[in-house]
Amino acid sequence: MNIHDQLTNVSSSAAATAMYAVTDALQDMRPGQMAVGAALYLVLLAEHYGESARDILSLAERVDKDIALTDTDIHRAIRAYLTNELPRD
Repeated sequence: MNIHDQLTNVSSSAAATAMYAVTDALQDMRPGQMAVGAALYLVLLAEHYGESARDILSLAERVDKDIALTDTDIHRAIRAYLTNELPRD
């Protein structure tokens, strides 16, 4: 399956698993460093696979909304994990 098909067919649990891994890797950094680092990773990853970072971000926003509607336990767990693991300042 090519990367575009993988992007449009990712499951909510697979997306959540990746989000947990990214959060775990970044959680000891300052919020600004974390945000720019994650954004830079998205830009470079998209470029590497010949995709648009903006399109991937839009897809991620749709996945988040879908998870909120269809997998409320996963959505609640993601939000709780972020709240508990990431610094506020």
